[in-house]
Order: sequence, then C-alpha cells, then structure tokens
Amino acid sequence: MNSGERTYIVAKWIAIIGLTPLLFLFSTTLVGMFIGEIGYILVVLLFLILGYFLFQHKKSKPMEQVNDTFMFGVFLIFIGHIGLGAFYTLMIYAKVHGGGSVSGFFFIPMIFWMMLFYATGFSMVKKQKLVEELRKKKY
Repeated sequence: MNSGERTYIVAKWIAIIGLTPLLFLFSTTLVGMFIGEIGYILVVLLFLILGYFLFQHKKSKPMEQVNDTFMFGVFLIFIGHIGLGAFYTLMIYAKVHGGGSVSGFFFIPMIFWMMLFYATGFSMVKKQKLVEELRKKKY
C-alpha cells in the first residue's frame, strides 16, 4: 500500500467519524418526532448495526499505481473536511452563545460545500479503483 492509498484511508475515516454525529442527531430527531422516545433506542441499534457492517466490510486490495486523478479526488475530500470543521465550529459557537446567536441558514452553505466536495472526491476515487480493477482483469 503506497502513501496515496494511506492518505485516502485517513481521509475516508475522517469523513466517517466526522459525519456520524450529524447523521445520528438528524436520525434521532426525525425518528423521535414520529415514534417518540422508543425511536432513540431504535436509532442507536441501527447505528450499531451500521458500525458492525462498516468494520466488517472487506478491505480493498491495494492499487498497483495511484495516478493524479486518484490523488485529486483525495484532495477534494480533504477540502470537504474544511466544511465539516466549519460546521462543527458554528455548532459549538451556537451552543456557547445561545440558540438565537446563529441562524440555521448559516449551516446551508457548509452543507452544500461538504456535499459538493465529498461527492466529487469520493466518486473520482471510486472510479479510479474500478478502472484499476478492470485493468487487472483485462491483463
């Protein structure tokens, strides 16, 4: 495994660990609106199952060569982490200074930032991995 793939693995785990609390808060709020307090237990169980499958997922085989498109995709993922950091910074600021200090509309640009760069970066990396697998099968 070369340094480009190690960098990608680190970037992927930062995204997973960083987005998990946001997904958990969103899911518990949404399920809690409809089901009530039992919904929180359901969401916790679903997240435990998701974590189990995430860690049991087979490790990808190392690529023979990491090209510039792969590294550019990893770079875009790291740019997406800037939006994630800004999102949590704004959440902490709102918690410290009270609920009325920050409008929810301030979160929208950061969400679009993360969606744009994460989706683009992960799709580029996945595409390069598929191309590499096809190249191995062909030869």
